[in-house]
Amino acid sequence: MRRRSLCWPVILVVGLAGARPPIQTAAPAVTIATAADQYAQLGTVRMRYRVVGAGVPVVLLHGYANSLEGWSGLGDSLARDHEVIALDLRGHGQSTKFTRQSDYGR
Repeated sequence: MRRRSLCWPVILVVGLAGARPPIQTAAPAVTIATAADQYAQLGTVRMRYRVVGAGVPVVLLHGYANSLEGWSGLGDSLARDHEVIALDLRGHGQSTKFTRQSDYGR
């Protein structure tokens, strides 16, 4: 029997114990769809990400065959009281894509 692996989107909430984020009542003016692309260079890999909102950081990692644009609805809602960091995983969206499978190792 062959095992199937599933890739599910992941939301990571990072914060300090006891810290309270500022509460925003209105939707942020900048959304995931309109935020400027930013890039982090990690060795030979260039990773695209966008940051919106303010407060306790939340990192949004998409599932297989997706990109950061898939987080627009949920990410914009979270950005009302969190700093939302959405990124394109390696090989997805506008992050570096390799042609050899071995380049996707750890």
